[in-house]
Amino acid sequence: MNIRVAVCFLPFAMVAIGLPSIADALVVTSPGAGSSTIAAGDDYATQVMGDAWDMQNAQDIDTDESVNLASQTYSGGNFSATDTSALNTCGASFVPLEAGFGTHTVTITRGPKFPIDTSKYRYFTMKIKQSGGSQAQTDRVIFYQDGDSTINGTYGSSTFGSVSPGQWNFQTWDFFNDVFTSNPYMAWTSLPHVEGLQVFICNSGSPNLQIDWIRLTAAPTAAQKFNVTWSDTTSGSYTITAIDSDNARFTLGSGISGTSYSADFSRLAPGDYHVEVSRTGAIASSTGVVHINTPPQIGITSPSERGEQSLSYALTSFGYQWGPMAAKDFKTVTNFTNVSYTNPVGSFSARPTNGDPQLVMNTTGHTIDASLYRSFCFTQEVFGPFDVGAGSVARVFWGVTQANVAITTDIVVGSGLREYCIPDLADTANVPLVSGPPWAGSLGFLRFDPDEFTPPPGCNTPQTCHDVRIDSIILSPFAKAAPSYTLHWSVADTDYAGGGSIKIYLDPDKTFGNGNEISIATVPYTVGSYNLTAGATIPNGTYNVVLVADDGINSVPTYAGGKLITVSGNDEIFGNGFEP
Repeated sequence: MNIRVAVCFLPFAMVAIGLPSIADALVVTSPGAGSSTIAAGDDYATQVMGDAWDMQNAQDIDTDESVNLASQTYSGGNFSATDTSALNTCGASFVPLEAGFGTHTVTITRGPKFPIDTSKYRYFTMKIKQSGGSQAQTDRVIFYQDGDSTINGTYGSSTFGSVSPGQWNFQTWDFFNDVFTSNPYMAWTSLPHVEGLQVFICNSGSPNLQIDWIRLTAAPTAAQKFNVTWSDTTSGSYTITAIDSDNARFTLGSGISGTSYSADFSRLAPGDYHVEVSRTGAIASSTGVVHINTPPQIGITSPSERGEQSLSYALTSFGYQWGPMAAKDFKTVTNFTNVSYTNPVGSFSARPTNGDPQLVMNTTGHTIDASLYRSFCFTQEVFGPFDVGAGSVARVFWGVTQANVAITTDIVVGSGLREYCIPDLADTANVPLVSGPPWAGSLGFLRFDPDEFTPPPGCNTPQTCHDVRIDSIILSPFAKAAPSYTLHWSVADTDYAGGGSIKIYLDPDKTFGNGNEISIATVPYTVGSYNLTAGATIPNGTYNVVLVADDGINSVPTYAGGKLITVSGNDEIFGNGFEP
């Protein structure tokens, strides 16, 4: 009898002293102790824009375009905001990729500059947390072909996703399948490209929103998968889950039989993930982690979309830049009051008197060679709320004389002090005109209008009157190798282990890998500059510089923002820094 009792209670005794139970028979054998590194997935923001949506900088979400989101901040690698929309609506939204305003604006937003290839990129995934509410939360993604999509009907929508409140969630959609296809929505693959993405927060009842990262990835490769293995004393149907340091969970596979599974990690952001294997009655977690490599990100500082500002029109012609600003920089200042160059020192600050403030630049005695000076950048702030319809737009005017001038369409200007650059004023596709001649020939007239707000009657503060601050207006030539030019860049790679390289190419277009690139050199990963010399192997021409950073695990091509002209032999203008 005592023996029977002892046998009956043996399992309980085993649990009490920490010995393995039947549930403990499931063991994850790989990943084992330590860290197992795999390649990151092919992410659009990383590979095409050269700037991952990791919430590390203010370009990752265009806060001016957010709707019903207050207190928008970036801190600690997260984007945070307060949802102020009405309950049970899809009234709040944020924009990770701004499509701009189509044919009605000059192209300066990232969407038109870096259109998404809808045949390649398909998996939209984000790490999101919503808290403070009491009911189920959902969201969805609207995608736009271009800035005219709302007019032309060329847009689509993902299906609705569910968010568990009060915790970090991984949400993912396959845009090839998880979309609405009935009117008015178009399928992702029916659009030749996509230039805008907008995420709507629905039914929130949850005012606190946080985003850790967003990814838009292509189909996985073998290098982006990891073979998870486990042992078990029984068999069953297994679910494989990746778990990050915030306990956010991503299902890698379900209904899995056997004791191994090639898990696709390509949708997840770089970092460390434990792997959990579970079946009915048993759960086991890996002792080690799968580490997703952080791809290198290159910042090319020269050439850039700013052109060669050290050889700007103003500096070359007059011996000083238009910035710091001074009264001598302008021929006329019209429809402004309270003009100052000391608030702060070196800035033009003023209050518009109507909706047509004008600054005619000083070109006295020095016409502008439009074939040489092509890049136009300005740094400014227009105070008060951002509102495109009311006047958050700038314009550039030019001509041989003031009698016949070209006028660009709207240049949308956001809130805060920012630099805006038009890489090439002669690019008629991206710099459409309301009227007038193209940027060409010898020009004697250049005008800049910083905004089009009409100050309301009785306004008396910078915000209500839409005061203007301008720090610089710079018209520059393209970078030029005549015959040599020094490229400069920096590399960010948080988990670099050594042995990487940078490959340098010149590309007549901006489609890397189509076979017409000119290979220039391969340099060590830690080098940040290269002196390029035009010659027999580099035909005279205008090129795009592309650097390919390879850390041994991921390879990322990045194009410079500005063009490079190559000329064999010496060049008088660029040799002495002044026009002859």
